[in-house]
Amino acid sequence: MEEIKALLAISPIDGRFCERTEKFRNYFSEYAYFKYRLLVEIKYLLFLASMAKIFTLSNAKMRSILKLINDFSPKEAEKIKEYESKTGHDVKALEYYLKDKTGGLLKDKIEFIHFGLTSDDVNNIALSLSLKDAMEQEIFPEIQELLLKLKKMSISWRRIVIVGRTHGQPAVPTTLGKEIAVFAYRINQEYQNLKRLKISGKLNGAVGNFNAHHFAFSKINWIKFSSDFLKSLGLEPVVITTQIEGYDHLIAIFDSLRRINYILVGMCQDIWYYISINYFLQTIEKERVGSSTMPQKVNPIDFEQAEGNLTLANSFFEFFARKLPISRLQRDLSDSSIRRNIGVAITLCYLGYESIIKGLSKILPNLTAIKRDLSKNWGIVSEGIQTFLRVKGYPKPYEKLQSLTRGRRLTKKKFEKCINNLNIDKKTKLQLKKITPFNYIGLAVRLTSLATRDI
Repeated sequence: MEEIKALLAISPIDGRFCERTEKFRNYFSEYAYFKYRLLVEIKYLLFLASMAKIFTLSNAKMRSILKLINDFSPKEAEKIKEYESKTGHDVKALEYYLKDKTGGLLKDKIEFIHFGLTSDDVNNIALSLSLKDAMEQEIFPEIQELLLKLKKMSISWRRIVIVGRTHGQPAVPTTLGKEIAVFAYRINQEYQNLKRLKISGKLNGAVGNFNAHHFAFSKINWIKFSSDFLKSLGLEPVVITTQIEGYDHLIAIFDSLRRINYILVGMCQDIWYYISINYFLQTIEKERVGSSTMPQKVNPIDFEQAEGNLTLANSFFEFFARKLPISRLQRDLSDSSIRRNIGVAITLCYLGYESIIKGLSKILPNLTAIKRDLSKNWGIVSEGIQTFLRVKGYPKPYEKLQSLTRGRRLTKKKFEKCINNLNIDKKTKLQLKKITPFNYIGLAVRLTSLATRDI
């Protein structure tokens, strides 16, 4: 039955990729959204009793009410949907559901459920909590695993010299490990920034002024109450808002993820190119098919799929950044449907990271092809030759090397002939011939260690 549901799904997240993404239903499904909102309503109710002390509840009753969170199931969520079919309002339906479940416990205190709240007091906190959990439990571990894999590859390959290319053309030697380390370093820098970002929430009533709260209980410090409540949930309090929190904290998180994703897209494209020129060999999965008509092919599909999913996630993030911070006057509902797609973007990120990790486990350096390419490109050490000649006072060394090497593929024999034709002493010629495409790598090995030190 589950397979049939997957075949009928509109979104590939719930269809084609459902086995890989099923865990995200715990954070971003309609059921999960109700569960997080139920948590907010219950924790708020108990905070009113324990901290604001505007009514009292026994410890036994508090435990019974809290148990509703752990006992909440998709069947319970269906009961809320039944209320919603009548009310046309999901949060009001949740309120009626909770009153129905707690009436025997709360009795005359039942109207303190959803006391003074606007719907977005519940919704924004629930959204923030679901995002916080998804990031900490799924996204952060995946990025960390990816970073550790890149670090291991960087260190293992730090002495594998390759032809460095700028503008796609043979330029100067580098090492495979150092080039991977550059991506690892950049991702880690942004990852550390991402982990420092706070996920916020607001609870301050219909237009953000605590109107109802203050009118009912004017002696209570509601600003402190709101801040303490949000902190108890692990969120950064925001008390200066309209009816809605302005999404600035979420946009900062999305922007950080977007930067990580674009770094990874660049890495996927580079690895794709290295595979295409045979620098990497791909592990063959026996039962897999590379092409429906070309039996010889082993396609780099993991990197291609990652590029597609990460680019699509970034399209969501870029749209969120343009739309979510804007709301007409104290509130309009244009954000409501949009933010229900935040889970789609986060899940696409996960798919991308997972594909890259899988793809990295399938590639190995093709030392034969790499050495062959170096042997055909002795001109890539001409930078070192002309720089050394500058030190020796040789006139116009750049121009001389340019005339000998530009646009040419030089073998070792041809390159040594170029050195022999230079008007320099024999000792200097011997020194220059010690520079080869295999050893002219500067500080690449040391830089690899430096780049991966903090991962």
